[in-house]
Amino acid sequence: DQLEVIVEYVITSITIVAVAVPEGLPLAVTIALAYSMMKMMKDQNLVRHLAACETMGGATQICSDKTGTLTQNRMTVTDGWIAGTYIDNKTTMTELSKRIPKKALSLLVSG
Repeated sequence: DQLEVIVEYVITSITIVAVAVPEGLPLAVTIALAYSMMKMMKDQNLVRHLAACETMGGATQICSDKTGTLTQNRMTVTDGWIAGTYIDNKTTMTELSKRIPKKALSLLVSG
């Protein structure tokens, strides 16, 4: 706990320096990402690239194959549930529009 408090103080002080001196921004970003990487490693997440910490920190859904390997944005959903309705890869948009509430459909279509 004491180490985390010290790290928080260091990150705060570097942030203040980064705001005051724009040249300090890359250093602050690198330190913040390295800290995130360490926290992810404690959770047994292997991180090879610091930038991945920022990306994964903003993720709301993570897709992985059966071995647990993260994909390269090429995974296809084959079946699932939308608004309490089971769908598979053969379900057409026409069928889906009849089976789920209009509000859920409008959210899906609008993104």
